[in-house]
Amino acid sequence: MFQPSYTVKLPNGESELRKSKLWWIRFTDPITKKRISQKTNFTKKAGAEKLLTDLMNKSDRGDLADYMEYREVTFGSITAALRRHYAESLRRSTDKLETALKRLEDFFGTDRRVVTIGADQISEYRASRLNQPKTQFPTVNRELAALKPRSDWPWRRAKCARCPT
Repeated sequence: MFQPSYTVKLPNGESELRKSKLWWIRFTDPITKKRISQKTNFTKKAGAEKLLTDLMNKSDRGDLADYMEYREVTFGSITAALRRHYAESLRRSTDKLETALKRLEDFFGTDRRVVTIGADQISEYRASRLNQPKTQFPTVNRELAALKPRSDWPWRRAKCARCPT
């Protein structure tokens, strides 16, 4: 773990050495023998340490390669792929899918990375939807079920291997 340093030229012509606010991690995957350096987006060392521990655990389980390949996939790209799939399949339930995906996108956002959505976030979504008037449990389950029409997609196998949907 480290914080990169860089030099800034000041208006008076002098240089100043500064440290990045964000922490980076670096480690070698024991399976692939590849060295991985990654910005953590954490400003505190504890957050970077937790991410490093999580990645090393994934490496030990053999899940790291899939995680690294799909870590940048967003919720918006998943919903766009589902919309394309429904359009190509000429499904009649496209209107229901649109309603469900719009509610899910409103809650999770289209820019959120899929690997950050876990059981806690799904539970928060359920609680949020059930607190809205005239919303019943089966409706929420159908909205979540809209995310899993094809279990053979790579994002279902690798990106969302731990997603409870």
